[in-house]
Amino acid sequence: MSAENLGELVKLIARGELSRKLAKEVFPRMFSTGATAGTIVEKEGLKQISDTGALEKMVDDVIAANPNRWSSTAAAKPR
Repeated sequence: MSAENLGELVKLIARGELSRKLAKEVFPRMFSTGATAGTIVEKEGLKQISDTGALEKMVDDVIAANPNRWSSTAAAKPR
């Protein structure tokens, strides 16, 4: 593994694009395959989403796609 590849992994963590927990999974894959961290993260869909607007849109999409479940969950009495 090259220093550049290891540096890429560190940058992904520093930018908040990859959690430390997932970095611990990506690192051995980098070592065994020779792939870069960015390649593994993109291929495996591991990029962390920190944009609240993007997260809110995903939640809204899920609720819109499942209106019956949302209604029953929202109407449920707390235990």
